[in-house]
Amino acid sequence: GAALRGSMSNVVLSLDSQRKLSTRATEFSAPMGRTRGGTEPIPEEIVMRYREIAKESDKIIRAMKAEARAEGIAEGEARGEARGEARGEARGEARGALEGAKSALLTILASRGLTVDARAAERVEQCDDRAVVQRWIARAATATSSEAVFGD
Repeated sequence: GAALRGSMSNVVLSLDSQRKLSTRATEFSAPMGRTRGGTEPIPEEIVMRYREIAKESDKIIRAMKAEARAEGIAEGEARGEARGEARGEARGEARGALEGAKSALLTILASRGLTVDARAAERVEQCDDRAVVQRWIARAATATSSEAVFGD
């Protein structure tokens, strides 16, 4: 019939419709098919068109699955990249804040005329805890010696 003629390029079938269509198409035997319950022969051109539609439906579904898979992969990669960038930025900011605090500590000590021996300088350099450096800064503001700043 007329409904079976035309271009498949504008046809989009749901997965359920495709399965039904594929099942119906395989219910026919060539060259003259019969319906499952009926006895009237089905013209060969209709049987062949059903088979073409079933094949085209399979192609469309495979393409849709591949596209969805590719979109999922791309979305996952984008999320992972964004998370990685955010983590990297946070680490960089924390490291920068720690280095800035260390620099401020040494500046305060120098401006107050408090000498920093090699051992104290090494402690400052090796410290990776910003809270400890902040505690040293608070002590440096009022300390009379570098030992008072670093003495725990």
